[in-house]
Amino acid sequence: MSRSIKLITGIPRSGTTLCCKLLNHRSDVVALHEPINPSDIPVAYTRSEAVYSIVEQVTHFDRAIEQGLPFTHGDKGGLSIDNPIGDTTKGGVRQVVAKRGQIQLPAREKNSYDLIIKQNALALYCA
Repeated sequence: MSRSIKLITGIPRSGTTLCCKLLNHRSDVVALHEPINPSDIPVAYTRSEAVYSIVEQVTHFDRAIEQGLPFTHGDKGGLSIDNPIGDTTKGGVRQVVAKRGQIQLPAREKNSYDLIIKQNALALYCA
């Protein structure tokens, strides 16, 4: 199998979460929902330093998936997130229901899947 790691990014509410959800229906894909916490990337970083930090984190996720180890994910409920924004409003604003936390997947054989990282906020660092 030809191995790939891809980044999906876009403006919020543009369908990136749906794309991630649909990709996770494939057995040869692991699509993660916003596993990188942008606030963990120091604002003082240069663009190159930020990209290097992101690459390190993606490598960590990939190794954790291969070894069946826990890793941080944008929703501790797992890969099957449908919509990170709920129907409940506060002050007229719909509230986030996704809760960042650790998930753990069964170990996957190296190069047996494509890794997709859906991360809208990273466009600020990589543009």
